[in-house]
Amino acid sequence: MKKHVYKYDVIRIVLTVLVVIGHANYYNAGNAYGGIYIADQMSAAGIVDTAFHGFAEQIKQLIYTFHMPAFFALSGTLFYSQLKNGRFNSVTEVVKNKISRLVVPFVFVYLFWNTPIKIFSGYYSQSENIWKDILMQMFIPTNMYLWYLEALFFDFVCAYLLCKYAKKTWMINTTSFAVYIAVLFLERATAITTLFGNPLRYLLWFVFGMNLNKYGKVAKNHLNRFKWGGGGTAPCGALDYWLLWTRIPSTFGLACKRFIFGKCGNSNCVGDL
Repeated sequence: MKKHVYKYDVIRIVLTVLVVIGHANYYNAGNAYGGIYIADQMSAAGIVDTAFHGFAEQIKQLIYTFHMPAFFALSGTLFYSQLKNGRFNSVTEVVKNKISRLVVPFVFVYLFWNTPIKIFSGYYSQSENIWKDILMQMFIPTNMYLWYLEALFFDFVCAYLLCKYAKKTWMINTTSFAVYIAVLFLERATAITTLFGNPLRYLLWFVFGMNLNKYGKVAKNHLNRFKWGGGGTAPCGALDYWLLWTRIPSTFGLACKRFIFGKCGNSNCVGDL
């Protein structure tokens, strides 16, 4: 019998509220395939922005530093629980399950809710080929607000493949981090938005959520080592946490730690990784 974890529901609700707050603050909403630019119209009409909106904009910027990584981490945490319980035995099962739960709702809502609203609101008023722009927004996730569902679908599949073929936790973590850096570099260097841009960028946080599920209790004990004084030191504790995250083999990790910090206190050395 599955155990329902209510704290995850609370986290979902909080993050959803943050998304609504963040999205409610936009004056401009658009990209290369269409848009509505209220801020530009206000400026042309000589209308000055309000102090409240300026404050709300700062709140939005703060929210955007963490709320989407948190969503992906939460999904990764729940996905790891499914893997532990033997929910999926092949990548085909993952794909079929996530198509029905993510892709089908995404396509339905986009075509029969989002698109009509955009058309009647004048979102595509400057479009030379409206149907091309509609399809481009569907297949390039960063160009529309439902991008999260597409990105999440790909991350479920990628995470399953990583677990199946990389197997070692440190390899999974290192791969997701390397992919994250590569995507950031390529997007900054080329300024090209691709189908896999968002999924690969947030794969790191999805994997981080899986690690929280797998090593949550161990990590809690290791976080105590960030305290100054006592048997360990903050730098020593930081190294402990990094070794825990990367899952570097314990013998090598302990050797590195002793080389840098010496013994770091008797009971606080990494010998259990």
